[in-house]
Amino acid sequence: YYHGATRAIGRNVSHSNTASDWQLYRRLLGYAWPYKRFFLISFLGFLLYAAADVLLADLMQYMIDSLGQNIDTEQRNGLIVSFLHQQLQFDVSDTSKARFAIPVLIIIISLQRVIGSFLGNFFMKYVGNHVIFDLRTDIFHKMLDLPVYAIESQSSGSLVSRVIFNVTQVTGAVTNAITVIFRDGLTVILLLAYLIYLNWQLTLTFLAVAPLIALVVSFVSKRFRRLSKKLQRSMGDITHATSEAINGVRDLRIYGAHALEQQRFATVSRRTLSQQLKLAFTDAAFSPTIQFFLAIAIAALVVLGLHPDIIADMSAGLFVTFLGAAGALAKPIRQLTNVINIVQKALAAVQDIFQQLDQANEQVLPLPPAQLSKPVRAEIEFDQVSFAYPGSETPVLKQLSMHIKPGQMVALVGGSGGGKSTLMSLLPRFYQPTSGHIRLDGIDINSLSLAELRQQIAIVSQQLVLINDTVHNNIAYGEMRNASREEVVAAAKLANADDFILSMADGYDTEIGDNGVGLSGGQRQRLAIARAILKQAPILILDEATSALDNDSERLIQEAMQTVAKGRTTFVIAHRLSTIENADCIYVLDNGELLEQGDHASLMAQGGRYYALQQNAQESVGDASASKPAVTRD
Repeated sequence: YYHGATRAIGRNVSHSNTASDWQLYRRLLGYAWPYKRFFLISFLGFLLYAAADVLLADLMQYMIDSLGQNIDTEQRNGLIVSFLHQQLQFDVSDTSKARFAIPVLIIIISLQRVIGSFLGNFFMKYVGNHVIFDLRTDIFHKMLDLPVYAIESQSSGSLVSRVIFNVTQVTGAVTNAITVIFRDGLTVILLLAYLIYLNWQLTLTFLAVAPLIALVVSFVSKRFRRLSKKLQRSMGDITHATSEAINGVRDLRIYGAHALEQQRFATVSRRTLSQQLKLAFTDAAFSPTIQFFLAIAIAALVVLGLHPDIIADMSAGLFVTFLGAAGALAKPIRQLTNVINIVQKALAAVQDIFQQLDQANEQVLPLPPAQLSKPVRAEIEFDQVSFAYPGSETPVLKQLSMHIKPGQMVALVGGSGGGKSTLMSLLPRFYQPTSGHIRLDGIDINSLSLAELRQQIAIVSQQLVLINDTVHNNIAYGEMRNASREEVVAAAKLANADDFILSMADGYDTEIGDNGVGLSGGQRQRLAIARAILKQAPILILDEATSALDNDSERLIQEAMQTVAKGRTTFVIAHRLSTIENADCIYVLDNGELLEQGDHASLMAQGGRYYALQQNAQESVGDASASKPAVTRD
């Protein structure tokens, strides 16, 4: 997902947790390299802007000395007076000419300032916005490429906050901060050069406060960085708490959790408020402190400036110009010190972003990849497979071995937490076994490219994902986007979804809203089943696929599944044991271990764990029937 080799410039710097600010910032600026031409135009624009500020300050000498008719061309003069006299042979001591020259110069310099400001600001924002677009795109692409466990191990709030809040913080570093650094940094450099040109002794006095300013900047920079990291984490907590409350709004209301959620949100919000106030306090105290030091320096200039030996060769206009230029340094220096806040926030955010970008992707393509023979027979073997989640030593699956023949319907049953869904997550390589092998048509699935492996698998899981689009596009999703209407309708009919789709306002072109908010649970489930049917993959995984269906719909879906499963290897995970009695083989899992296997009849005859599960299921049905009130007739 990287856009060419040029983007890589500046990215290969060491970026561990101990990476320096400059290393992080240089890597961030590597994103600006493809836009270097616009970067240069922006720099030249700000150079014009800064030069205009110096010239406006220098014009003060001409104005003051012209009023007093005190211009001595043999004495030290400012840039404008020297240029007019020496280069243009202009009589600067003629007051009548000065009345016309000064307004013209003001207009010319102001026009230069306007042009420079436009070029600098526009092209810097052009570069900055493109950098943010590229960075945000890379982050999103990285999320799609990360292993499933890397996504599931983080809260959704943190992931969303990284794309939205953290990138917004980076925007300030790329646009606002660089704008200030270029514009005000160049202004400071040119003004200091101008002050040295006028009187280097006074300039050295003015620079005596520089070490004090450097100490304050160093202290505040570290504090901003520390507080910004804490604020970043707090914003992720707010996003997480908000998304949980929104996604669980029904449970929240039915269980009366208003006060609890309000308290949780208030806690994370207060934590964020505290960090924001600390940042605000530091920011508010920082700039006035710098201004105070500058005021001390200017006061010292005034004291020294009254000494006749110091300003012996300076006119009144030139001395006032010197003080004006020194005073003009206050604003750009204040802006430059304020940028520390922006940069430190951005560096805290960009460090988090780069840590994610540097995580390893899924192993997409082994070298060299094995090739499945066509057509795929879908013979699957689990050979002594064990699994523990990353960071945990407790095994979820323990030495499981299963051999599924092509076209078999296999059922996985057992109590919750037995490892059924986890086992099925290993087949498409959402997770990697900690030991053992999984083979497809005799080939270890780790030898296949992910694309080829996952093309052979369709899944209907408990966690339905529907997009905010039409019914047609929800069925023809992803790689099936080009499926015809006839193919979509055929899949919907097999999933018993065609009738309710046609009853909707626009049929297959009806927008279903965010995650199918306008559909019932059974309707959403049937759309997901239709999507799996449309893929026509040789392996079908149904993880509680009929859990949200009523009895009539379940019966029709079961009939459809019997048809769809022909010629496919089908895995069915179900708590409703009545739905898997016709399976070719039933595997009973408990606590990650394989306890029993066989068909329905043989397992019932054994009188073991499967028999106990069936008895419990029948008792539950009997209790539910007995609890229904009797219908009497008056």
